This record gives sequence, C-alpha cells and structure tokens, in this order.
Amino acid sequence: DDIDAAVTAAMSAAPGAEVLAVSSAAVTGLDELRGLLADRTVVFVGESGAGKSSLLNALAGSDLMKTG
Repeated sequence: DDIDAAVTAAMSAAPGAEVLAVSSAAVTGLDELRGLLADRTVVFVGESGAGKSSLLNALAGSDLMKTG
C-alpha cells in the first residue's frame, strides 16, 4: 500500500479538499481526525467493505457498528 500515492490521488480527485490518511487497523491519524470532526455533523461514504464501520468504531473506542 502506497499511502503517499493514495493521498496524492485523493488530492487530485478533489482539489481544495483536505486529505488525511487514517487507518483504524494501524491506529494512525485517528487523533487528528477526531480534532477535525469535533462539533460537526459528518458523513462517511465509500464502497462496501472500505472500512467505514471499522473507522467509526476506532474513533468511538468501542464496537458500535458491526463489522466483518
């Protein structure tokens, strides 16, 4: 997995959007993401199996959403 290439591709696909590499499996980027999400309503979108529920569980610190 080339994270830098993925971030570059995301930035190219959505010019002007803030792009943050986050991994619930590796537990990286979660604190920064929590800071960006504070006091906001947000929507997570992506393909089935992309890891949305896993990311929400990691952010919450508990298994709120069924995964797998």
